[in-house]
Amino acid sequence: MATNVVRSQSAVAPDLVESAGTDNSATAPRVVLFRNPVRPCIVSVPATFNAAVRVKVNAVAANDFDNDADDDGPGYWTIAVGATEDVSIQGRLSISRVSFITADAADGLDDVSVVGWR
Repeated sequence: MATNVVRSQSAVAPDLVESAGTDNSATAPRVVLFRNPVRPCIVSVPATFNAAVRVKVNAVAANDFDNDADDDGPGYWTIAVGATEDVSIQGRLSISRVSFITADAADGLDDVSVVGWR
């Protein structure tokens, strides 16, 4: 584990679903909130998915990648099918929000796992 990674106690799920999102919609992501920031923050995509999931962190609005209240376009990065990724960049970022979208109609937002450590 990297030196910047902080883990204490058990993993926690997000405190709130700010936006439920719509499966297979680039304009309606699921947005989850950790009231107290976490690091690391792990996003896991099931191996049964048909397509990668796109994700971004700490953006206030769905398509506001730099938090300046305007639409910057999608601004997501990709997590492959069956992969688990630390979106805190090995504990370097404290994560408050995670936004993610599925890219295949058969893949459900409910099946993507997001957990973090405080």
